[in-house]
Amino acid sequence: MDRNNAAAAAVLASHLLTANNWTTATKMAERAVQYANTASTAVEARLVLARAFHAQGKLNEAMREYRAAAPPERSVLTSILGVAQILVARNEFGIAINMFENVVRRQPRCIEALANLAALRTHLAFTSSSSTEASSEKTKAKELHEQITRLFATRVKNHSMKPDDEGMMPPRIREVASDPDLYIEIARLSSDTDINRSLKAYRQSLTVREDLGKPIPAMLLNNIGVLEWKNGHLTEAQERIESALAATASAVVGDETEREINERTAVCMLFNLGVICEQAKDKAKAKDIYERILLRHPEYVDAKARLALMYLSEKNYDKTNALLKEALTSQTGNGELRALYTYFLIESNQIKQARDFTVATLKDHDKSDVYALCASGALLYTQARENKAIGPEASLDRASKFFRSTEFFEKALQLDPQCAFAAQGLAIALAEHVISPSNVNAPSSNGAFAPDASNVRAKNLRDSITILTKVREAHNDGSVYVNLGHCHYLRDEFDRAIENYFTASKRFYDDKNVLVLLYLARAWYQKASKDRSFAALRSALTFVQTAKEHHPKDGAIAFNLALVQQKGLELLVDLPPSKRTLAEIKTAIADAQLAQEAFGELASKPAGTVPFDIDIAHQRKRYGESLLRRTSELSESQEAYESSEIAKIERARQERENERQRLAEAERLRLEEIAAKNEELTRKRQEMQESVATWYIKQANSDNESEDGTKKKRKGGGGKRKNNKETGITIVPDDEVDEGSEQEEKKRKRKRTKKQSNQKEDQTNNRANRAISTGEDENYDSDDAKPVNRSSKKKSGKIYKSAEFVEDDSD
Repeated sequence: MDRNNAAAAAVLASHLLTANNWTTATKMAERAVQYANTASTAVEARLVLARAFHAQGKLNEAMREYRAAAPPERSVLTSILGVAQILVARNEFGIAINMFENVVRRQPRCIEALANLAALRTHLAFTSSSSTEASSEKTKAKELHEQITRLFATRVKNHSMKPDDEGMMPPRIREVASDPDLYIEIARLSSDTDINRSLKAYRQSLTVREDLGKPIPAMLLNNIGVLEWKNGHLTEAQERIESALAATASAVVGDETEREINERTAVCMLFNLGVICEQAKDKAKAKDIYERILLRHPEYVDAKARLALMYLSEKNYDKTNALLKEALTSQTGNGELRALYTYFLIESNQIKQARDFTVATLKDHDKSDVYALCASGALLYTQARENKAIGPEASLDRASKFFRSTEFFEKALQLDPQCAFAAQGLAIALAEHVISPSNVNAPSSNGAFAPDASNVRAKNLRDSITILTKVREAHNDGSVYVNLGHCHYLRDEFDRAIENYFTASKRFYDDKNVLVLLYLARAWYQKASKDRSFAALRSALTFVQTAKEHHPKDGAIAFNLALVQQKGLELLVDLPPSKRTLAEIKTAIADAQLAQEAFGELASKPAGTVPFDIDIAHQRKRYGESLLRRTSELSESQEAYESSEIAKIERARQERENERQRLAEAERLRLEEIAAKNEELTRKRQEMQESVATWYIKQANSDNESEDGTKKKRKGGGGKRKNNKETGITIVPDDEVDEGSEQEEKKRKRKRTKKQSNQKEDQTNNRANRAISTGEDENYDSDDAKPVNRSSKKKSGKIYKSAEFVEDDSD
C-alpha cells in the first residue's frame, strides 16, 4: 500500500471523521494535504482536515483550513458553510447570517444553509432585547422553516423502483429532517399564535427521537402536556405531565448544578400537574400537589397563589389571607400577586381595604398597573352609586367619585386599548348618565350635563350599546351580555334585555349566578307590567324561585318572590274577562296566599335584619288582604263569563257544523246529478253508435239489392234516379226499392225535413255526430241517426257517383 497516496488518505480521513475518530482522521487528512498532487485532492483533504478540527473545537485551525480550501477565486459550499458555523460559535451572528443568505440566494434549495439560517433567526427571535426586532426575526424564521418543510416533500427515484413508488428522500434532506431540534424550533415559534401547529411540531420531535432511539427529554413531554391542556384535553395532558415527572425522577444527574436544574424542572412540572388536576375538578389532588410543592419550596409564590384561590372558592377567607400575605412578604412588588390580593379583598367585601390597597399599588409600585387602575375605577364607581345620602354634599361626593372613576378607566384604556373591563366601565358610566360622551368634564353639583336630560340619556344609552357590542366581539364574556341587558332594560327594550340576560346565564353561568337570575326576573316582571301579560309574570316567578333555591335565606330574594306572587292577582284583577281565564285566577289566588305568608314572616323580623324597611312588608300584606277579599267576586264573574262564552262558542261551533253538513250534502247531490247526467249521455252515445252501425249495415245491403234491381229494370226500359241538389242526396225511386227499404225511405224524408230547421238545432245535432270507420267521410244527426252522405269521393266498388244519373251497365 502506498502510504503517500493523497487521494486514498483523504478518503480514509473522511471515513474516520464519520466514525468520530477525530485524532486519526486529523492525521490522515494532514498526510493527504502534504502529498496532494492535484488541486481537487488538496481541496478535499483540507476540507476533511477543517471538519476534523471543527469537530474537536479547534476553531482557529478549522477556520484556517476552511479558508485555505476555498481561495477567493473559488466558491466551495462546504467551506463557506464551515466558516459561517465557526462565526456562529464566536457569536458573530451578523456576518454568519450574511454568508448563509448569500448561499441561499445562489442555491435556494441548499437545505444546510436554510437550516442554519432558520436556527439563527429563531435564536435571535427569543434573545433580542427589542420587541420589534424579535417580531421581525420570528417572522423570518417562520418563513425559513416553511421553506425547509416544503423541501421535506422532495422525492427521487432510481431505476430499480416501480412506477407507482413515490421515491426516496435525498440523503442531505433526510439528514436535516431527522433533526429533532428543528421541530422544537418550529414549535417554539408557533406556541403563542398556533397551538395546534406547535403541538404537531413537538409530537414530530418526539417521533423522530423515538425512531432514532434517542432519549426523550422530560421538558418535551411537559410541553406537549401543557399544549394538550390548552386544547382542553385534560386526560392526555395529565398523562404527559406524569410521564415527564417520571422521566425527571429517573434521570441520572451528575454534579450539584445538574441536580438543581433537575429539581427546578420537576417542581415546574408538578405545578403544571396541579393546575391540570384543579381544572379537572380533582380539587383534593390539586391541593395536595400545591402543599407538597410548598413543603419543598416554601417561597414558591405561584403555588401559594393557586392554593389561596382554592381556599377562596371555599369561602375560607382566613387561610386565603394568610397565604397571600406570606406571598406578598416575599415579593412585595409582584403585580400579579397584588392584583390577586385586591380581588380577594373585593370578594370578601372589604371594599375600603381594597380601595386603599389599589391606591398603594399605583402610588408606591406601578402607576401604570392596568389592573389597579381598573380596580380603582370600579371601586370608586361602586362607592358613588351606593352613596344614598341626601343633600348637596352627598351629591357633590357622588359626582366627584363618578368623574374620578371614569378618569381611571380612560387611563387604563390609554395604556391598554384592548382592555375590555375599562371599556365596559366607561360604557356603564355613559348608560347611567354620569358622564357626557362628547365632553368628559367635571360635573356640576347636581350631576347634570345637558338641559335636555332625556335626549342626552337616550344618546348615552345608544353609545353604551355600541361600545359594549364592540367589547363583546373582542371579549366574549358573560359580564358583557349582562351590561348589554342593562342598557336595553333602561331603554325599555325588555325583550332584548331578556335575550342578553338569558345568554349570559345559560352560556357563562350555568343558571347559577343569582344576580343574573334576578336580572332576568326583573326584566320579565317589567315586560309583564308593560304588556299586561300573566304568562310573562309566570316567567319572572320561575327565575325568582330559581334564585331563591340558590340562596334560600336571602331576605331580599324572599321579598321579591312574594312581590311577584302578589303581582299576578293584581294583574288579573285589572284585566278584562276576555284576556284572563279562571285557571289563571285560581293560580294567582294560590300564589297570593303564599305571598301573604311570606310578607307576614318578613314583617315579623326585627328591623335591620332584612335589607328593606319592615313597614313595606306590612303595607304589602295589607294590600294583599284587600286583593284576596275580591277573589270570590272575581272568580264568580269570570266563571259566569266563561260559561256564557262557552255556550256561545258551542252554539257557534254547532252552527258551523250544521253549515258544514249542509254544504257537504249539497255537494253530494251536485256530484250525484253530474254522475247521472254523465251516465245518461254515455247511454245515449252508445245507443246512437249502435243505431248508426245498424243503419250502415242495412244501407249496404239495400245498395247491393238496388244495384241488382236497377240492372234488371234498365234492361226493361226503367227510368233514372232523381238528384236533390239542395241536399246533395241521391234519391232512389220507389220502384227500385224493395219492400225491406220502406223504413229507410221514411228516415230520409225526416232528414230532409230536419235540414230545414233553424241553425241552433242544426249545430246541436252536428256536435252529436259520430263517424264510423268504413272508409267514407259521412256524418249523421244525433236525434234520428239519419246518415247524410256529404262526400264527393267515390264509393269503392261502385260504378256511379252521388249527385249523378246512373248509367246503364251496357253504356
